[in-house]
Amino acid sequence: PGVRAVPVHEVPRLPFDHQQILDLAVADVRARYAEAPDPDRLLKPPFTLLTLRRLHEAVAGGPLYKDTFRRHMQPLLKETGRYQEGVVGKPALLYRHRPRRA
Repeated sequence: PGVRAVPVHEVPRLPFDHQQILDLAVADVRARYAEAPDPDRLLKPPFTLLTLRRLHEAVAGGPLYKDTFRRHMQPLLKETGRYQEGVVGKPALLYRHRPRRA
């Protein structure tokens, strides 16, 4: 009871060194997502680049440039060869995570 999830920028003042701990955790997550498509595997495959970019924007805390994001992430993903179904307009190509390296 009394526990809820809030955006990082809405966290109230924290006691002791908890703000520093939170800041370090946020910096870590943002750094990992800047380098890899979905290091925590939050998206269930298959997914579109738009869905992936929205996840990255939520982690980054703001908008990302569409073309730059695509150029950076596409080589790190595996195309499924399938397209999104049940949408109006041009369907988006679907991707999945590349296998993790051992």
